[in-house]
Amino acid sequence: MPGSGLPRLVLGGGASVLVDSDLAEYAECTVPVILRHQVRALWQVRALSPGTWRHPVFPDGYSDVVVTGALRVLAVGPSHRAHHQPIPAESAVVGARLRPGALSILTGMTADDLCGRVVRIGTLEPAGPATGDVMAALVAFLGQLTVPHTPSQVRALRACELVSTAVRAPSIRSVADALGISERSVRSVFAEHVGLPPSTFHQIRRLQRALVLGGARRLSLAEIAHRSGYSDQAHLCRQMRTLTGLTPGSVLSNVAPDPRALDPVR
Repeated sequence: MPGSGLPRLVLGGGASVLVDSDLAEYAECTVPVILRHQVRALWQVRALSPGTWRHPVFPDGYSDVVVTGALRVLAVGPSHRAHHQPIPAESAVVGARLRPGALSILTGMTADDLCGRVVRIGTLEPAGPATGDVMAALVAFLGQLTVPHTPSQVRALRACELVSTAVRAPSIRSVADALGISERSVRSVFAEHVGLPPSTFHQIRRLQRALVLGGARRLSLAEIAHRSGYSDQAHLCRQMRTLTGLTPGSVLSNVAPDPRALDPVR
């Protein structure tokens, strides 16, 4: 169902979210201090249309905990492809975008076991039906994430930062040398805590850089490609189509930019 409002590319909490202002609204809530070392963002998507809205979700390299309309708590593993999340008319979905390593704390499973999967991990009992009540119940559920970082998770966070901020994809050897561990350990860290190979994680974070540049200012596709780390405009177009199923023009044209920039990968 097309809307007449201008789509907005909302940037925050490590992800780019495309919404149509007539059909839905996206917002992020303040993460309690006690959860910030494990949770990147608390978010909600509210459908405003009279019919079901198919919310486009771009890969961002991270995992989420999502609460459905039935108050089921779902662990959503990382993905390397975009998908659409149906949201019933005039309803809301709330969730939390997690930092690397947090998903395994909640589920007891490694992130690569959850890649591309959705697993039920609980049911909420909010104080009331309002979205704020559900969000409060989710925050209470996420209290399990108040545990401190393990050494392995610290390595994962540092590895993700190294890979994410590199303009060109770094070699496994360079990441291993920076962390003082073996190449095999780098791959194990990504498998356990991220759920994606380092090269795929870099591709996804490079896509997010391109979306930031495309949504924050009016640049040519060639300039966006250059600043994001792609070899050329054709490379950007191929990668965006692979990861989102869309062309850069269809994603970025007629988008009302959000002035906020993505925060660091940590």
